[in-house]
Amino acid sequence: MKELIIGTWNVSECVGTKWDVREGIASDDRSFSVFSAVEQIARKINDCHADIVCLQEYPITQNDHSMITEFIRSHTALPYFYGIDTYPSFLMQNGRIGIAVFSRYELTDCEYHPFINPGISKLSRSGKVYWSFDKGLITAKLTLGKTPLTLVTGHAVSFSPFDTKAEDYPESFREIENRAKAHKGENLVIIGDFNTENLFSILPALSSYVSDVLEGATTVAGLMEGEVFDGGRKLDYCLVSRGISSVKTEKLDNFSDHLFCLCHLQIREENEV
Repeated sequence: MKELIIGTWNVSECVGTKWDVREGIASDDRSFSVFSAVEQIARKINDCHADIVCLQEYPITQNDHSMITEFIRSHTALPYFYGIDTYPSFLMQNGRIGIAVFSRYELTDCEYHPFINPGISKLSRSGKVYWSFDKGLITAKLTLGKTPLTLVTGHAVSFSPFDTKAEDYPESFREIENRAKAHKGENLVIIGDFNTENLFSILPALSSYVSDVLEGATTVAGLMEGEVFDGGRKLDYCLVSRGISSVKTEKLDNFSDHLFCLCHLQIREENEV
């Protein structure tokens, strides 16, 4: 059996301080430091000896630079990286936000598969209109020794801030099921923030391809317009195909409104029955 420690973490744009969408971050807030948050990310990765870490709401670039990515690569044992920016940051000036993978193992055949954006909006109390952002999945191939693995990771739209439910937009999640079907029979891990407690009822065929190893609440409290959303709900998943088993899971508190979720997996090698 090959062992793998894989994590998923919505890092809230690497904002290492309290903030509110209505008010933003005060320009004189000395406690706000993106790199303070990034240092915490690197430290937690090293402390838990993770092999792969999948991040959501991750600053791919700021001012057309990728310094955040280079810091994590150079300060952890995860030198391989792939990321896609999908929308502009509303917290970091000139920042682009998306999904990312850092890996101990080389990532190949990386692709981005967008979700259908429902195009919903909400007029805030401050008079600003918020729209649902583009979200989606990354697929990548890697090899653990001689054991091949397909990784699928991503981030889905959060519907509760728009006063609606994920169940009303099943097509926004369909690509998760499509990827599971496309990689049927492979060693497959699907992991990320899918922003619903009811993923398997929205995608009933998904359970024929993968099972969930991450139980319980995976997010703490988030603010929007001064109201708390998604407190204590299960929004993050680690789905595995047959032949992959879970040894244990961990959930680590941090600066974000999501817990850093770690799954310790064992993957059956090709010559094992």
